[in-house]
Amino acid sequence: MNILVFLDRWSNEQRAEFLVRVGSCLDRGFSLKEALLLQQAEARPTVKKNIDSLLRSLKDGHPVAHVLNEHHFSEDVVSYLHFSTHTGSLSTGFREAGNLLLSRCQRRKRMGQLLRYPIFLLWMVLIMGTIIVHDLLPNFKTLYDSMSISLPPLSLALLSFSAHLPQILLIFLFVSLGVIAGFFVLKRNMSYEQRLKLLISLPILSPFIKLGLTSSFAAHFGSLLKIGMAINQALDVMGEQSFHPFLKNESHYLQAKLNAGLSLSSVLARRTFYTKDLATVIVNGSESGRLGPTLVDYSQLLFNKLEQKLNRWILFIQPFFFFLIGGFLLVMFLSLLLPMFDMMKGL
Repeated sequence: MNILVFLDRWSNEQRAEFLVRVGSCLDRGFSLKEALLLQQAEARPTVKKNIDSLLRSLKDGHPVAHVLNEHHFSEDVVSYLHFSTHTGSLSTGFREAGNLLLSRCQRRKRMGQLLRYPIFLLWMVLIMGTIIVHDLLPNFKTLYDSMSISLPPLSLALLSFSAHLPQILLIFLFVSLGVIAGFFVLKRNMSYEQRLKLLISLPILSPFIKLGLTSSFAAHFGSLLKIGMAINQALDVMGEQSFHPFLKNESHYLQAKLNAGLSLSSVLARRTFYTKDLATVIVNGSESGRLGPTLVDYSQLLFNKLEQKLNRWILFIQPFFFFLIGGFLLVMFLSLLLPMFDMMKGL
């Protein structure tokens, strides 16, 4: 990957707004070139340069999805644009891709706002803890030793922890490096499907990954069926693209199973990547003759459910941090106050 991507100041939020605005312009009858030129009117210099680059690539005959992929848009965004060129609704593809990216940016922003105050408190607690452990408690220990009295167990435990803190941090560093190295080894030696199966086996991540993958599959597959494509034709289109590895792999797998005589619903029911209800939705949509629209609606339902789950986790994180910080503060002050109480009793 070009290292210049890290210096690109076209933020994801600006990209999202750009995509939504282009989609709105296309809805009002603008051509793609006119819509892109219109976005340059009030854009910052960095964004103008990016749009100029987009226009040059489009002028050279590159497809929209390919151009956005070259400019480091996420695979979800690129796949939406790729499939929208096949469904004939480029404006919808731009708007949906922009809304998806905007939702992701807003979620990260909420996460940052929720964590800002707990992180500040944690920083203050670490400073206080350093002062207590390295200055106050050693003085208490010296005083207690001179009086032939032992410190309270909690204070001794905190002193012992601080004495072994360098070794603990060193072990943590080696373990972290080992985990990172193991991740890269697994990424190199495991296929995309094997890595997904490994992630799905993790209890906390599994529900989120299944909702995301099912929503993405249902949205893209459903949009192709919705315009009248046959199932095999839609799978061919999904398999031709290289922007979304999961959809590409799934299309080849599903085609092989369908050619072997299995039904689509029975194959999907046995796949661990999807929610349990997907097979039922496939059956109901096929029976009603509205499989495409049904899958698109189901995709939106899953996306909303994923948003709700993520919001609940975000709201849980802040109280959890406060609980940890409060517990740490309590331990520190008890380790400081207990020796003082013991000394007061001895007077």
